[in-house]
Amino acid sequence: MKKLLTVLGAVSLAATVGSTVVSCTKEAKKPNLQALKAQIEKAEKIQQGKKTKTAFEALKQAILEAKKVKKEEDVSKAYAAIVKAMKAFNDSADMKVVDFKNFKENAEKETNKKHSTIDAAVTAIQGIAKPEGVKTVKVEKDKDGKNIIVTFVVEERYNKVEKLELTFVKAD
Repeated sequence: MKKLLTVLGAVSLAATVGSTVVSCTKEAKKPNLQALKAQIEKAEKIQQGKKTKTAFEALKQAILEAKKVKKEEDVSKAYAAIVKAMKAFNDSADMKVVDFKNFKENAEKETNKKHSTIDAAVTAIQGIAKPEGVKTVKVEKDKDGKNIIVTFVVEERYNKVEKLELTFVKAD
């Protein structure tokens, strides 16, 4: 009985080692054209959302490059590139929102019975500190000369800010 158990133990050990060696020596499966197409479809479903335009453009460029691949020998490189681009996009910084509440409040104060002319109000608004994330602030009168239009140019990582239209009320 003892010999039988020893033999059976040795056989099962040999089988385990043999299967381990076989599974460890197997070559990693390389992606094929079908897998690349599936990865392209997955990448195309990604929306820009809160990510920067630059990050989204880089992802779209990687998709275009991957779509050009027609040969099996080019698939591995293209597959790796599109996976890398998707990861880079997902890991990229989100767009920030410009907080221009204080700017708006101060600009409204300048237009409400503080100045005798609209030009004086425009000059005063131009002197207000611009909010974080804003490159430039353009302040001008509208065509009728009754309202003041404020437009903002934001830095790349910031969401676009709509123009601000203020009604000028002359000081008494």
